[in-house]
Amino acid sequence: MIGLVIPFIFLLIRQLLNNKISNTEDIERITRLPVIGHIIHNIKEGENVVDLFPKSIITETFRRIRSRLEYMTGDKACPIIAISSSMPGEGKTFCALNLASVFAISGKKTLLVGFDMRKPGLNRVLNLHNQDGLSNYLIGKAKLKDIIQEASPGNLYVLPSGAIPPNPSELIGSPAAEKLFKELRANFDIILLDTPPMGVVADGYLLARYADSIIFLTRQGFTIKDVFAHTIKQMQDEGITNVGILINDIQVKKGLVGYNYGYGYGYGYGYYEE
Repeated sequence: MIGLVIPFIFLLIRQLLNNKISNTEDIERITRLPVIGHIIHNIKEGENVVDLFPKSIITETFRRIRSRLEYMTGDKACPIIAISSSMPGEGKTFCALNLASVFAISGKKTLLVGFDMRKPGLNRVLNLHNQDGLSNYLIGKAKLKDIIQEASPGNLYVLPSGAIPPNPSELIGSPAAEKLFKELRANFDIILLDTPPMGVVADGYLLARYADSIIFLTRQGFTIKDVFAHTIKQMQDEGITNVGILINDIQVKKGLVGYNYGYGYGYGYGYYEE
Protein backbone atom coordinates (compact mmCIF):
# COMPACT_ATOMS: atom_id res chain seq x y z
CA MET A 1 0.00 0.00 0.00
CA ILE A 2 2.82 2.38 0.87
CA GLY A 3 4.43 1.59 -2.48
CA LEU A 4 1.22 2.63 -4.26
CA VAL A 5 0.24 5.63 -2.13
CA ILE A 6 3.57 7.46 -2.05
CA PRO A 7 4.00 7.67 -5.86
CA PHE A 8 0.33 8.73 -6.17
CA ILE A 9 0.79 11.53 -3.62
CA PHE A 10 3.99 12.62 -5.36
CA LEU A 11 2.26 12.80 -8.76
CA LEU A 12 -0.72 14.65 -7.27
CA ILE A 13 1.48 17.27 -5.61
CA ARG A 14 3.52 17.73 -8.79
CA GLN A 15 0.34 18.26 -10.80
CA LEU A 16 -1.00 20.77 -8.29
CA LEU A 17 2.25 22.71 -8.33
CA ASN A 18 2.54 22.67 -12.13
CA ASN A 19 1.47 26.09 -13.37
CA LYS A 20 2.71 25.68 -16.97
CA ILE A 21 0.86 24.66 -20.13
CA SER A 22 1.86 21.07 -20.91
CA ASN A 23 -0.63 19.80 -23.49
CA THR A 24 -3.87 20.41 -25.36
CA GLU A 25 -5.93 19.28 -22.37
CA ASP A 26 -4.53 22.15 -20.27
CA ILE A 27 -5.72 24.62 -22.89
CA GLU A 28 -9.15 23.00 -23.22
CA ARG A 29 -9.67 23.38 -19.46
CA ILE A 30 -9.12 27.13 -19.81
CA THR A 31 -10.79 28.06 -23.11
CA ARG A 32 -13.00 26.72 -25.88
CA LEU A 33 -10.92 28.42 -28.54
CA PRO A 34 -9.74 25.87 -31.11
CA VAL A 35 -6.19 24.52 -31.10
CA ILE A 36 -5.15 24.91 -34.73
CA GLY A 37 -1.84 23.09 -34.56
CA HIS A 38 1.34 22.02 -32.80
CA ILE A 39 4.90 23.04 -33.65
CA ILE A 40 7.41 20.40 -32.67
CA HIS A 41 10.69 21.27 -30.98
CA ASN A 42 13.21 22.71 -33.40
CA ILE A 43 16.61 21.00 -33.55
CA LYS A 44 17.59 22.59 -36.86
CA GLU A 45 20.15 25.38 -37.10
CA GLY A 46 18.85 28.69 -38.39
CA GLU A 47 15.62 30.53 -37.72
CA ASN A 48 13.81 30.09 -41.03
CA VAL A 49 13.58 26.29 -41.05
CA VAL A 50 10.88 26.30 -43.74
CA ASP A 51 13.31 27.94 -46.16
CA LEU A 52 16.43 26.06 -45.05
CA PHE A 53 14.85 22.62 -44.56
CA PRO A 54 11.74 22.41 -46.79
CA LYS A 55 11.42 18.62 -46.43
CA SER A 56 11.82 18.47 -42.65
CA ILE A 57 9.14 17.33 -40.20
CA ILE A 58 8.92 20.76 -38.60
CA THR A 59 8.26 22.34 -42.01
CA GLU A 60 5.45 19.85 -42.50
CA THR A 61 3.86 20.99 -39.23
CA PHE A 62 3.85 24.56 -40.56
CA ARG A 63 2.21 23.34 -43.78
CA ARG A 64 -0.61 21.78 -41.77
CA ILE A 65 -1.17 25.01 -39.88
CA ARG A 66 -1.24 26.90 -43.18
CA SER A 67 -4.18 24.73 -44.25
CA ARG A 68 -6.05 25.51 -41.03
CA LEU A 69 -5.39 29.23 -41.44
CA GLU A 70 -6.67 29.19 -45.02
CA TYR A 71 -9.89 27.72 -43.66
CA MET A 72 -10.08 30.38 -40.92
CA THR A 73 -9.57 33.29 -43.31
CA GLY A 74 -12.02 31.93 -45.90
CA ASP A 75 -12.15 33.75 -49.22
CA LYS A 76 -10.74 37.03 -47.90
CA ALA A 77 -8.88 38.76 -50.74
CA CYS A 78 -5.81 39.66 -48.66
CA PRO A 79 -6.17 38.28 -45.13
CA ILE A 80 -4.20 39.81 -42.29
CA ILE A 81 -3.05 37.32 -39.65
CA ALA A 82 -1.61 38.55 -36.35
CA ILE A 83 0.68 36.33 -34.28
CA SER A 84 0.66 37.09 -30.56
CA SER A 85 0.82 35.44 -27.13
CA SER A 86 0.35 36.15 -23.46
CA MET A 87 3.99 36.63 -22.46
CA PRO A 88 7.50 37.07 -23.88
CA GLY A 89 9.58 34.04 -24.84
CA GLU A 90 6.90 31.88 -26.45
CA GLY A 91 8.38 31.98 -29.97
CA LYS A 92 6.21 34.50 -31.83
CA THR A 93 8.94 35.72 -34.19
CA PHE A 94 10.09 32.19 -35.00
CA CYS A 95 6.54 31.07 -35.80
CA ALA A 96 5.66 34.27 -37.68
CA LEU A 97 8.73 33.97 -39.92
CA ASN A 98 8.15 30.31 -40.72
CA LEU A 99 4.41 30.72 -41.28
CA ALA A 100 5.14 33.58 -43.65
CA SER A 101 7.67 31.38 -45.46
CA VAL A 102 5.25 28.47 -45.79
CA PHE A 103 2.66 30.77 -47.38
CA ALA A 104 5.34 32.15 -49.70
CA ILE A 105 6.41 28.72 -50.97
CA SER A 106 2.77 27.98 -51.78
CA GLY A 107 2.94 30.78 -54.36
CA LYS A 108 1.34 33.63 -52.43
CA LYS A 109 2.94 37.05 -52.36
CA THR A 110 3.49 37.25 -48.61
CA LEU A 111 4.45 40.15 -46.37
CA LEU A 112 5.76 39.76 -42.82
CA VAL A 113 5.50 42.96 -40.78
CA GLY A 114 7.55 43.53 -37.63
CA PHE A 115 4.89 45.23 -35.51
CA ASP A 116 6.74 44.64 -32.25
CA MET A 117 8.28 48.10 -32.22
CA ARG A 118 9.23 47.93 -28.54
CA LYS A 119 11.67 45.00 -28.66
CA PRO A 120 11.77 43.91 -32.32
CA GLY A 121 12.84 40.27 -32.52
CA LEU A 122 12.40 40.23 -36.31
CA ASN A 123 15.18 42.78 -36.71
CA ARG A 124 17.53 40.51 -34.77
CA VAL A 125 16.53 37.31 -36.55
CA LEU A 126 16.95 38.80 -40.03
CA ASN A 127 19.83 41.12 -39.12
CA LEU A 128 17.88 44.27 -39.94
CA HIS A 129 19.33 46.52 -37.25
CA ASN A 130 19.72 50.23 -37.95
CA GLN A 131 17.47 50.11 -41.01
CA ASP A 132 14.44 52.26 -41.67
CA GLY A 133 11.16 50.44 -41.29
CA LEU A 134 7.64 50.55 -39.95
CA SER A 135 8.13 53.23 -37.30
CA ASN A 136 9.85 55.52 -39.81
CA TYR A 137 6.89 55.15 -42.18
CA LEU A 138 4.30 55.81 -39.48
CA ILE A 139 5.93 59.14 -38.55
CA GLY A 140 6.15 60.16 -42.20
CA LYS A 141 9.90 59.76 -42.56
CA ALA A 142 9.97 56.87 -45.04
CA LYS A 143 8.06 55.52 -48.04
CA LEU A 144 6.84 51.93 -48.29
CA LYS A 145 8.71 51.21 -51.48
CA ASP A 146 11.97 52.05 -49.72
CA ILE A 147 11.50 49.91 -46.60
CA ILE A 148 9.85 46.70 -47.81
CA GLN A 149 12.59 44.18 -48.49
CA GLU A 150 12.68 40.94 -50.45
CA ALA A 151 13.57 37.87 -48.44
CA SER A 152 14.00 34.14 -48.89
CA PRO A 153 12.17 32.01 -50.00
CA GLY A 154 10.80 33.68 -53.11
CA ASN A 155 7.47 35.54 -52.74
CA LEU A 156 8.40 36.54 -49.16
CA TYR A 157 8.76 40.22 -48.31
CA VAL A 158 9.61 41.79 -44.96
CA LEU A 159 8.72 45.14 -43.46
CA PRO A 160 11.09 45.57 -40.49
CA SER A 161 10.19 47.45 -37.32
CA GLY A 162 12.57 50.31 -37.87
CA ALA A 163 13.85 52.58 -35.10
CA ILE A 164 12.33 52.03 -31.65
CA PRO A 165 9.80 54.86 -31.11
CA PRO A 166 8.81 56.38 -27.74
CA ASN A 167 5.08 55.90 -28.49
CA PRO A 168 4.35 52.58 -30.29
CA SER A 169 0.68 52.41 -29.21
CA GLU A 170 -0.03 55.88 -30.52
CA LEU A 171 1.56 55.04 -33.86
CA ILE A 172 -0.49 51.84 -34.18
CA GLY A 173 -3.69 53.75 -33.48
CA SER A 174 -2.84 56.61 -35.86
CA PRO A 175 -4.43 57.37 -39.26
CA ALA A 176 -1.06 56.49 -40.79
CA ALA A 177 -1.55 52.88 -39.66
CA GLU A 178 -4.97 52.72 -41.34
CA LYS A 179 -3.43 54.06 -44.54
CA LEU A 180 -0.64 51.49 -44.24
CA PHE A 181 -3.00 48.52 -44.09
CA LYS A 182 -5.06 49.75 -47.03
CA GLU A 183 -1.95 50.11 -49.15
CA LEU A 184 -0.56 46.72 -48.10
CA ARG A 185 -3.82 44.89 -48.84
CA ALA A 186 -3.70 46.26 -52.37
CA ASN A 187 -0.22 44.87 -53.02
CA PHE A 188 -0.01 41.47 -51.32
CA ASP A 189 -1.88 38.17 -51.19
CA ILE A 190 -1.46 37.66 -47.44
CA ILE A 191 0.00 39.68 -44.57
CA LEU A 192 1.35 38.36 -41.26
CA LEU A 193 2.01 40.58 -38.25
CA ASP A 194 4.66 39.78 -35.65
CA THR A 195 3.15 41.54 -32.63
CA PRO A 196 4.04 42.12 -28.96
CA PRO A 197 2.57 39.80 -26.29
CA MET A 198 -0.97 40.80 -25.35
CA GLY A 199 -0.39 39.98 -21.72
CA VAL A 200 2.29 42.67 -21.46
CA VAL A 201 1.31 45.69 -23.59
CA ALA A 202 -1.81 47.01 -25.32
CA ASP A 203 -0.31 47.06 -28.84
CA GLY A 204 -1.62 43.60 -29.69
CA TYR A 205 -5.21 44.60 -28.90
CA LEU A 206 -4.92 47.62 -31.19
CA LEU A 207 -3.54 45.46 -34.00
CA ALA A 208 -6.37 42.95 -33.53
CA ARG A 209 -8.71 45.59 -35.01
CA TYR A 210 -6.93 45.22 -38.34
CA ALA A 211 -6.46 41.44 -38.27
CA ASP A 212 -8.85 38.97 -39.90
CA SER A 213 -7.46 36.11 -37.79
CA ILE A 214 -5.24 35.85 -34.72
CA ILE A 215 -2.81 33.08 -33.90
CA PHE A 216 -2.39 32.99 -30.14
CA LEU A 217 0.81 31.20 -29.20
CA THR A 218 1.58 29.06 -26.18
CA ARG A 219 4.80 27.21 -25.47
CA GLN A 220 4.89 23.79 -23.88
CA GLY A 221 6.41 23.85 -20.40
CA PHE A 222 6.83 27.63 -20.54
CA THR A 223 3.48 29.44 -20.79
CA ILE A 224 1.98 30.14 -17.35
CA LYS A 225 -1.62 28.92 -17.11
CA ASP A 226 -2.93 31.88 -15.09
CA VAL A 227 -1.33 34.43 -17.42
CA PHE A 228 -2.71 32.59 -20.44
CA ALA A 229 -6.21 32.43 -18.92
CA HIS A 230 -6.15 36.12 -17.98
CA THR A 231 -5.07 37.19 -21.48
CA ILE A 232 -7.73 35.03 -23.14
CA LYS A 233 -10.37 36.64 -20.91
CA GLN A 234 -9.09 40.09 -21.82
CA MET A 235 -9.37 39.22 -25.51
CA GLN A 236 -12.93 38.03 -25.04
CA ASP A 237 -13.81 41.19 -23.11
CA GLU A 238 -12.42 43.22 -26.01
CA GLY A 239 -14.63 41.31 -28.45
CA ILE A 240 -11.71 39.78 -30.32
CA THR A 241 -12.86 36.77 -32.36
CA ASN A 242 -11.52 34.32 -34.96
CA VAL A 243 -8.66 33.25 -32.70
CA GLY A 244 -6.78 29.96 -32.97
CA ILE A 245 -4.39 28.58 -30.36
CA LEU A 246 -1.00 27.31 -31.54
CA ILE A 247 1.13 25.17 -29.21
CA ASN A 248 4.82 25.74 -29.81
CA ASP A 249 7.96 23.74 -28.94
CA ILE A 250 6.30 20.37 -28.45
CA GLN A 251 8.83 17.93 -27.04
CA VAL A 252 8.55 14.58 -28.83
CA LYS A 253 10.22 11.76 -26.94
CA LYS A 254 12.79 9.66 -28.72
CA GLY A 255 11.22 6.76 -30.55
CA LEU A 256 7.67 8.13 -30.49
CA VAL A 257 5.89 7.79 -33.87
CA GLY A 258 9.21 7.71 -35.66
CA TYR A 259 10.43 11.12 -34.47
CA ASN A 260 13.84 11.48 -32.93
CA TYR A 261 13.90 14.59 -30.81
CA GLY A 262 15.55 15.12 -27.46
CA TYR A 263 14.63 17.39 -24.60
CA GLY A 264 15.51 21.07 -24.46
CA TYR A 265 14.67 24.35 -26.11
CA GLY A 266 15.89 24.63 -29.65
CA TYR A 267 15.64 28.35 -30.24
CA GLY A 268 14.43 30.21 -27.17
CA TYR A 269 13.31 33.30 -29.02
CA GLY A 270 11.69 35.83 -26.75
CA TYR A 271 11.52 39.52 -26.14
CA TYR A 272 14.80 41.03 -27.23
CA GLU A 273 16.52 44.29 -26.45
CA GLU A 274 17.96 46.14 -29.37
